[in-house]
Amino acid sequence: MDQGAGRGVPRVQHQRCTPSALDAPPHHVLRISEALGLQWSDLNATMLSVHQQLVDGKRGPTKTDNSNRTLPMPSQALAALEAMRNGAMAGVQWIFATSRGAPLSRRNVAREWDAAVAESLQPRISLHGARDTFVTTALARGIAPNVVAAYAGHTPATMQAVYRDVLPSHGEAVASVMGTVFGGNK
Repeated sequence: MDQGAGRGVPRVQHQRCTPSALDAPPHHVLRISEALGLQWSDLNATMLSVHQQLVDGKRGPTKTDNSNRTLPMPSQALAALEAMRNGAMAGVQWIFATSRGAPLSRRNVAREWDAAVAESLQPRISLHGARDTFVTTALARGIAPNVVAAYAGHTPATMQAVYRDVLPSHGEAVASVMGTVFGGNK
């Protein structure tokens, strides 16, 4: 296992390929069921199309209409996915597959993730916790809530309700503007 550069999220070597399903960044923003439902046909150049999920071994529609989205992928995610594709058996359709080409199960992925976290000596964080960390970090860094909501597959209302403590307060900015407008400050 390897510690992700500055990410604080463990990277794991999987039996099927290197880097592993847990090292490929999409799982940090997707629901685990969405990541497990991805097929190679969902990856197109620099974009990842999320329109299915895998629950109890069955592929079906995503959790909500907002969950259907096309995501631009960072170059490091694309490189990890290409390495996985190159290491996959010919004809395997699933991005996150077993050594025999079947889709990974949620339980096995969670078990491997938990072992990697324990080995990394990082505070315990679940796979869903990694998703929450992505959303929280994006909001804290000032990315517009509607953009983060779209990327995570949330509605803006859900984003407001779930992450209200993280959303930046615009009070100081409004006060500054009001001071400029009414006080003549430039």
